[in-house]
Amino acid sequence: MLDVAQAADELGLFGVSVQDHVIADAALSSCAGLHNQSGEDRDVYEALQTLAFVAGHTKNIKLITGVLIVPFRNAVLLAKETAALDVFSDGRLVVGVGVGAPRRGRIESGGNQDISVHARVSDKEFATFNVQGHRGRITDETLQVMEAIWTEDEASFHGEHYDFDSLAVYPKPVQRPRPRFWIGGRSEAARRRAVDHAEGWIPSQISADMFRDSAAWMRSYADERDRPMPYDLGVNIFAALAGSDGEAHQYMADGFGSRFNEEGLETLVISGGLDTFIGKTRRFVDAGVNVFDLKFVPITVDKTIEQMEVLVREVVPALMS
Repeated sequence: MLDVAQAADELGLFGVSVQDHVIADAALSSCAGLHNQSGEDRDVYEALQTLAFVAGHTKNIKLITGVLIVPFRNAVLLAKETAALDVFSDGRLVVGVGVGAPRRGRIESGGNQDISVHARVSDKEFATFNVQGHRGRITDETLQVMEAIWTEDEASFHGEHYDFDSLAVYPKPVQRPRPRFWIGGRSEAARRRAVDHAEGWIPSQISADMFRDSAAWMRSYADERDRPMPYDLGVNIFAALAGSDGEAHQYMADGFGSRFNEEGLETLVISGGLDTFIGKTRRFVDAGVNVFDLKFVPITVDKTIEQMEVLVREVVPALMS
């Protein structure tokens, strides 16, 4: 983790991100064809502690929760934890949140990806933490509670899931008025949440066409609500950048062929040799994306860092030209 995070820092990338799961599942945390699905491949470190660890070994990169599953976290405690992390990192925190994978779900994104593993883990996590009520409304209240705790000397909130008066919670975040929120999820509810409460929207495994249509819907909704459009518009997406299209496709198929069908491997990930990778990335830029949370297939640490170096040296200049 430190090798990759410090390389990102030295290369001048925007940030590093972590996912959020409490319960382990080898099929979730491993790339099926590339790793031994027993032992340390099952390790999923707690998100905020991981970012605190990384914060102490980096200087400039943003520390991104991509994304926290907030319905099974206490909102007041989460506000305290994230404020502390923002202080310790001198204002580098970006708080991405989500409601969790669709429970008992299986096929998504037009039938091109199988998320049954995520649904299985989500079911266990929500049952373990005895989450009661509508997780979307819990998430909306969590964002409001966190903002109140962060910005008010003595915070009060009266809602369906949280009800308190005059809570003095310190320290406050370094960032003013508060750290930015990013909302994960492709659903209409997630897009509404991004407009109503956040500075960013960063769905995972979404095609460029779907992103363009969804962003257009958000602009209309923002106009209706007289709200600003989120300025960070991103994708959280698997990626493979290799010496040839065939090599990159093989990495992706070996790692995620059990999750994506062939159409999904073409439209819901970004992979290829340099020219193809640039072309696929440009499609998302043309659709309105200005943030890429790239999840490179983890062949080895060295190959991950090599892909990051090519990204900075070749891909970014091509996209900005």
